[in-house]
Amino acid sequence: MTSPDAASSPGKAPALTRFVGLLAVAEMAAVEQIGRAAGHAPDFATRRVLMDLVAERAARYRALVDIITDAGADPAEVMQGQQEPLVAFHDHTEASTWGEHLVKLTAGVAISHDLGVEAEPRATGAIAEVLTVAEDDSTQSYLSDALQQLLSRDPSQVGRLSLWARRLSAEALTRAQTVVAEDEAMAEFLAPRGEHGPDLAALTAVFSRMLQQHNQRMADLGLKL
Repeated sequence: MTSPDAASSPGKAPALTRFVGLLAVAEMAAVEQIGRAAGHAPDFATRRVLMDLVAERAARYRALVDIITDAGADPAEVMQGQQEPLVAFHDHTEASTWGEHLVKLTAGVAISHDLGVEAEPRATGAIAEVLTVAEDDSTQSYLSDALQQLLSRDPSQVGRLSLWARRLSAEALTRAQTVVAEDEAMAEFLAPRGEHGPDLAALTAVFSRMLQQHNQRMADLGLKL
């Protein structure tokens, strides 16, 4: 049986490297989205904090790119193959208020984190170190606190932002699941191999857990999913 780390088509990076590319594209998107959110921030102090978060995500992105380079692959080529679904997601979920930006950033950073957690048991070396560091995520903590404070100050936004959170989670997880399901070796990296390929039931369970975690996280912050 071929290891998911090694499985690849001719000229195609190994599954682990492609998975790291997916995480790197998510970090790039986080940097872009935090920058956009800064334009809707309620005050200068908040914008300053957001710039610190940009630096944190950029450092995470660089660490992931270095892993791809060290694996002997071209980061641009690896990431190019992973970015289309993320671009489509952001194009279809353009936030227009500070509250919408907070929900979108909170959901996006958390879902990316959860995907890394699912892969952590099978990760080794530098990627395992990056995923371990991600457990202490100040971006996620800040965004969660800011969203909770916003909802406490203005409960009238709960209903609208709850609907927004549902839409975001459905769109994000559907696109993430499509990316992984269309890449057999990457699917095997996240879930055990079945008799004739990736165990689709196990893969579905991965994303079901991620959805449950997202819904619980949003509920804990005061949204109704």
